[in-house]
Amino acid sequence: MASNKTGMRKAKAGSAPRLGEALLSIVAVGFTLGAALIGAAVALGEAIEGIEAGEKEKLEERRAADREEVRRIIEAESGDEWQ
Repeated sequence: MASNKTGMRKAKAGSAPRLGEALLSIVAVGFTLGAALIGAAVALGEAIEGIEAGEKEKLEERRAADREEVRRIIEAESGDEWQ
């Protein structure tokens, strides 16, 4: 027979509900942080899309200006040749 060196006669029955509450709180915190991370990722993605759209618009404006400049130069050069 084993000896009882700890002096405990019976284990407390109250630890199981506290363990369940702790696990539930861990799951809740994980879910909340996961949702926050997903929301932050979506916001970051939308911000990056906005930046890229702005850069694309600036590039298109620059290309249009360059085309106009080329057209103007060609007209000026072709006009000089005929005179």
